[in-house]
Amino acid sequence: MEIGQKLEKFRTLLRMSQQQFAESVKIPQSTYSKMETGVSSKIYVSNLAKIAEKYGLSLDWLVLDKGDPPKIDIWKMDSTTKTKNLDQNGQGSVV
Repeated sequence: MEIGQKLEKFRTLLRMSQQQFAESVKIPQSTYSKMETGVSSKIYVSNLAKIAEKYGLSLDWLVLDKGDPPKIDIWKMDSTTKTKNLDQNGQGSVV
């Protein structure tokens, strides 16, 4: 799975728009959109690092497909916290 596909899956699990997600990591929305859609072949590590740090993602998994997919708390879904696991294809399952 490409980096942009992983970012999109993660963002949609959070139920955030591209604008909301970009603002949350202090990246211009146009830059984030290009990262997610693959319009630009340049993805700066500094932007990926912001996303990884903010949301606890592994750069190894995000960039190199190494290690386990992230286990994340989806606090934006509803008033109760649900945990989702992403499999290697970026699919989520409620735990």
